[in-house]
Amino acid sequence: MTLTHLFRAQAVFFGIWVVIMLFVPSMMLEMHGWESSTAIEVLMQTMGVMMLAFAVIFWQMPTYAGDNLKKAGMLFGVGMNSLFVVLIGYQVATEMVSLDPGTLPIIVFAALFFWKSRA
Repeated sequence: MTLTHLFRAQAVFFGIWVVIMLFVPSMMLEMHGWESSTAIEVLMQTMGVMMLAFAVIFWQMPTYAGDNLKKAGMLFGVGMNSLFVVLIGYQVATEMVSLDPGTLPIIVFAALFFWKSRA
């Protein structure tokens, strides 16, 4: 798997979240045991649009970065995924949420981006 493929795989992963957040936010909330309301569904849909922006950026990053793709991999791939992991770790540690198997792909992406982006 090349770094280009990894950026595209991350974009597809984000795309799955986009579909869920935009079109069935109540399902996502119920998966986590949270009560759905109009306000939280509006927030989820808004976050879905932001996630769509990330999906497009990740899909296009190999074109945008060109020869600097390894630097972009460290910044976006490792950095962004690591922030998600730290946030989820904090939320689990403070018992705001329980550990979810959906965290595993984020950890895998962070590790793969680190591995493929090393100079």
